Amino acid sequence: MCSARAHAPELPRRPDVPPTLYLLAVAVAVEAATLRYVPTAALARLGTPVLVAASALSLSCALAALALRTRPGWALACLVAMCAAAAFGLALASAARVDALADELSTSAVSAWTFTVEGGSSAGEHGYTARCRAERDGWPAGSVWLTSAEPLDLRERLTCVGRFRPNGEDDWGRTSRAQGVSGSVRALRLLSREPSPPPLGLVAEARGRVLGSIDPSSSDARAILAGCVCGDRRAMGERGLEDAFSASGVSHLVAVSGSHLALVASIVGALLSGARVGGWRRRVALVAACGLFVAFSGFAASAVRSWAMVACGEAGGALGRRGHATSSACAVCLAMCLADPTLSGQPGFVLSALSVASLSLAVPYAGYVLEVAAPTLPRALGPQALRRAEAARRPVRDVLASTLVAQAATAPVVARAFGDLSLVAPLANLLLAPLFVVLMAAGLAAACLAPLPALQAVPLALADVAGGLAALVVRTTARLPAAFVRAEGALAALPTLMGVLLLAAIVAWPRLTRGRLAAAAGAAAALALALVVRFELLAPPRVCVLDVGQGDAILVQDGASTLLVDAGADGAVVDALRREHVLSVDALVVTHLHDDHYGGVAELVGQVPCGRVYVARGAAAHEPDELREAVRALTGTDAEELSYGDVLGVGAFEVRVVSPTGEVDGLDNEDSLMCAVSYESDRGALEALLTGDAERDRLAEALARGDVGDVDLLKVGHHGSEASLGDAEAAGLRAEVAVASAGEHNRYGHPSEVCRETLERAGTRFLCTKDVGDVTVGPGRGGARVRIGRGALS
Repeated sequence: MCSARAHAPELPRRPDVPPTLYLLAVAVAVEAATLRYVPTAALARLGTPVLVAASALSLSCALAALALRTRPGWALACLVAMCAAAAFGLALASAARVDALADELSTSAVSAWTFTVEGGSSAGEHGYTARCRAERDGWPAGSVWLTSAEPLDLRERLTCVGRFRPNGEDDWGRTSRAQGVSGSVRALRLLSREPSPPPLGLVAEARGRVLGSIDPSSSDARAILAGCVCGDRRAMGERGLEDAFSASGVSHLVAVSGSHLALVASIVGALLSGARVGGWRRRVALVAACGLFVAFSGFAASAVRSWAMVACGEAGGALGRRGHATSSACAVCLAMCLADPTLSGQPGFVLSALSVASLSLAVPYAGYVLEVAAPTLPRALGPQALRRAEAARRPVRDVLASTLVAQAATAPVVARAFGDLSLVAPLANLLLAPLFVVLMAAGLAAACLAPLPALQAVPLALADVAGGLAALVVRTTARLPAAFVRAEGALAALPTLMGVLLLAAIVAWPRLTRGRLAAAAGAAAALALALVVRFELLAPPRVCVLDVGQGDAILVQDGASTLLVDAGADGAVVDALRREHVLSVDALVVTHLHDDHYGGVAELVGQVPCGRVYVARGAAAHEPDELREAVRALTGTDAEELSYGDVLGVGAFEVRVVSPTGEVDGLDNEDSLMCAVSYESDRGALEALLTGDAERDRLAEALARGDVGDVDLLKVGHHGSEASLGDAEAAGLRAEVAVASAGEHNRYGHPSEVCRETLERAGTRFLCTKDVGDVTVGPGRGGARVRIGRGALS
């Protein structure tokens, strides 16, 4: 039983908002918009007159600010205008450099250029991609994305034979341009590879030796250790940890940033204190040690910003000035983005700046809110026990406050850049915070002891324990139901709402009571319940071809009824269903026994409840053992069989089996269950054909029998292979839209140009999931309604 509080928690003092925060916000917004949206032609027209006008405006604003120094509001407005003008001019100049490099690379041989790897490479289906600085005749011209079949090492210099492709006018092209990247180079053959000259080359060489001693590919723990200490996350991507960290909302724990430097500074400070080093020597050693770690981990923008803050703080301390964290952080970020306007287009830098500013401004209030909401400890515990309990829950409150503030501040940027919004981030951060302190400390010790393997084994063993537990927590929280949501549709406004509420709290700084918090919690719970009802019970009728890479997964849904046809090759189907806000399915149809259609069934276990699983008549006896075991774990029983003519009801949808007509073993493409899907109600009508991997012959037979005819949606057979259909089949179906499910850069060449051209000759709009993401088709009175996951339909 809890007693009443002796006194209500005190409302903390509102932090001062430094002028540098306003200047930083304006500079980032102006630079990002200019780099992203001002085209080259406009730059040519604007040219020198705009730069001269911007300079004149900046000068006049500076003079006005001096004249109005007794009126702070007017002076700040003048400074903001001056900053905006300067940012605009600098961004124009940067955009011109980006476009100039694209022109040069387009008109010269790629082999004439030297590329220096600026950041860690990430593995994809087509090779390893990294951001590289392009140089010719020893003069750096700008940055490109470079993709190679071989892994690329940080600070490595290379020449290659390849092809250059400038940025397009799509969203990816505009995003790359805003980040200062002129286009993409595909390296067909590497001509030379060598380390950078000293001192960076020596640091990169030491980093390589440390990575070799860590062996990141050997385990999850070592992969996380390499990411934290060396800034190398390739092994994390290869082991699926990058996606798990993103889903859990804890990617910042691996990205080298302020928290890492704070730990480095504390360890070095303790060592210096033990050695009785003080005064200016201590300050120089701290700054140097942090700078070395930043260089060692790859000069990430967030790490450079943190290191500059450390340097400013130590310099201010040496001069006897009192530090102001928010002002210092904003001043450093402002200087960095004015020096390099392309930082304003890089999500990592923007997220880092938002996090630092919001943590400085809002964490005291968030802690106050949590203190008001926390239950009061019973006085029966006694004064000493009460003090211990309060001390024990203070770190928990601080971690939760920091997590909630950072997530709310960065939600709009995260949702725009990555599309997902984690719901388990507070829990994951709370569990992982102590583990990462141990992991970082052990990792730093292991890096320093890399030349002494016998001694290095001790901190590596400790890192294995902490890293293993961290991997377990991350994978477990990422797999929780509704661990994250896709910020689109009905949830598109949620990230912006979170940012607005945080800003309103900072501005209003209201005093709270438990009653007000209970009312707010009730409103949030009502909103969450409404969303669950919307997605689980009132979902509109639709057929959605899910983007699951090189595999098939199609969702048929109407209200509370849901059918999944195939489950892809791996766990991508779980993420795809969550992306579409589907938490459970009534049934799963496995069209045939190829692993790119049933491989994801095992991943559904414990993640997405499923009532029953169906296979074709005769196929159950030939199920692979892993599929049979997965089906039993998922449903508690064996798969059932569907025969020609059988009908499944999914709300108002009817899903009718139109092929095969007899018993099959399910081992060949021609054995695929082919299903005709029909819907008709006052919302409209929809006809679709789902073909699995069935190709031209089976499709022709179904057309000849009259089982199928004119359809709105065709799920193209066998991922859009050349044999999927011919002109006669395409003309007989007369589909409005045809969708092939294929993975980017797949080795089969799916979908084929022959398939695409065949459908287009029949007047059918062709789409592929590797290009547009999920494709959703719903009934409409004027025809089928089509929505894609990426880009826009023309």
